[in-house]
Amino acid sequence: MNFSSHFLWQLNWKILLFVAVFLPLTVVLGFWQLDRAEQKREILAAQLSQQSLPAIENHNWRQDPENHLRAVNLSLNFDAERYMLLANRMRNGRVGYEVLGIAYLSDDEGMPVLVNRGWVQASLDRSELPEISQPQETSRVAGYYYCPQPNSMISQSTEYSGEWPALVYDLDQEAVDQIFEPAQRPLPCEVRIDSASPLALLAEWEIVNQKVETHIGYAVQWFSMAIALIILALFSNSNLAVFFRRSDARTTNSGSSKNE
Repeated sequence: MNFSSHFLWQLNWKILLFVAVFLPLTVVLGFWQLDRAEQKREILAAQLSQQSLPAIENHNWRQDPENHLRAVNLSLNFDAERYMLLANRMRNGRVGYEVLGIAYLSDDEGMPVLVNRGWVQASLDRSELPEISQPQETSRVAGYYYCPQPNSMISQSTEYSGEWPALVYDLDQEAVDQIFEPAQRPLPCEVRIDSASPLALLAEWEIVNQKVETHIGYAVQWFSMAIALIILALFSNSNLAVFFRRSDARTTNSGSSKNE
């Protein structure tokens, strides 16, 4: 007896429908994770490329998205009275704010520079905003220039009250337009201060929130699920299981006969 003479289809429409729905989904999610891994590779490559360039200093400073991720080393004067708070920033499961100091080049009182000094924990009373002292003297700020991507997950838009500190939910053009006068309006970008700086708060920056290997691992899981669904469809819609049980039985009996 051979395989072709005993293989039969026994259609199970419920299983077929289940597989038809979820198999394309698992395949799409697997390729999506691979695409995410490639995006993270490109971001990390851009970071290495930018940080291999000489740090931008006062004499060649300019606010330009092309400087995204490039190292900076600036001499700045901070506004002692005004700063911004980026709300709903999480660290280790705790909610808080990122503190954006408003500073100016020490040799130029023109366009302000937004300096992200890091994170502080929020009070249990969310109406009570943290009071952060700003540097009183000219300060050296090392870090890198960062232009955040628009965040579609931010559900609350900024409504500036006119008071300081200015509470914003996303550093975007809308927030900048509300807070600054047109002649003093910086780009919605920031200098992320180096964690070793004396001016830094909790400055633990992540360019990417998940490693490339993590996305590849997720892709492998989704493709494994796709393979499992294919196997499920084959075994539940045919007599393959019976065939393999008979094949195993024949192999076992044949081995027993030889031993005798």
